[in-house]
Amino acid sequence: MGFYIYFSFFFTIPIYLDLDEIFCWTDDLDLCVAILLVRDLFIPLRMRASREQSRHDVGVAASCAVFSGSDCECHSFEGEQSILQHCMESHGGLSTENVERLARFTQWSATYEEVPCFTQCYIGEIGIYDAELGFNEEATVRHFGRPLYNACRERLASNRGHFESSCDHAYAGFHCIASMENDPFIQIEKLPNVTETAKRVMKECLLQIEESERHRINDYQKFSVVEPIPCYTRCFISKLRLFDEKTRRWQLAAMRRELGVPLQGAHVNGCNQRRGRNPCSTTYQQFTCYVMAN
Repeated sequence: MGFYIYFSFFFTIPIYLDLDEIFCWTDDLDLCVAILLVRDLFIPLRMRASREQSRHDVGVAASCAVFSGSDCECHSFEGEQSILQHCMESHGGLSTENVERLARFTQWSATYEEVPCFTQCYIGEIGIYDAELGFNEEATVRHFGRPLYNACRERLASNRGHFESSCDHAYAGFHCIASMENDPFIQIEKLPNVTETAKRVMKECLLQIEESERHRINDYQKFSVVEPIPCYTRCFISKLRLFDEKTRRWQLAAMRRELGVPLQGAHVNGCNQRRGRNPCSTTYQQFTCYVMAN
């Protein structure tokens, strides 16, 4: 019994998780899976993978990051689960109802915490918040990355004078982080193997898309046959000059430098032979081939 969790490596790598090998305090499989998904929301998933790591190394580290903290020191499922259990003790524990409530965390009002003081307890346990000192900038950046910290800096500021309590401050800051996690521009900023120049170009291309459609950038992780945002890939590939229109050749050395793909030694034969319905589709099909090559 198992399911897939996706971890971003440029776009995404699927990681298969075998539930039979994971400790779960309940025999209720549905509840166990729900708890895993809640942990996927709350447990920091940031992984500091160097550009030199192989895809296998990234996959191993990604599995570790999913089930542990940002430093990839793999702890047991039981240990991570105990944090959630501890912080929910005064609210009835990790019942099905409470797990479902936590799973909607990003949908809670930005000014009202549905489970009072849960957030302060949780982020206090993982070491990024202190009731007296507020958010620890270094620890917060280590767990969630500089882009998210900068985006939520105002709410994370140590001066919590306009908050009635430390619980309100902790919730306001962490709710911002969780809510901004899937922002399309934050997603681009967090890409681990992409140069600052490439990120800027990708954002410029995204700005040309209708605002209501920009969220589709998250659908690239599915590697669908049809590009989620038509012509988006061709836009940034063209601006970065990674494909020579005259020779019809991909500039692989430049692509590795700017985007970190394809991996050195990857089997890319045939990628430039893929064809789509139009030039945009062809670019997307070929680029996806290079991204997935191993």
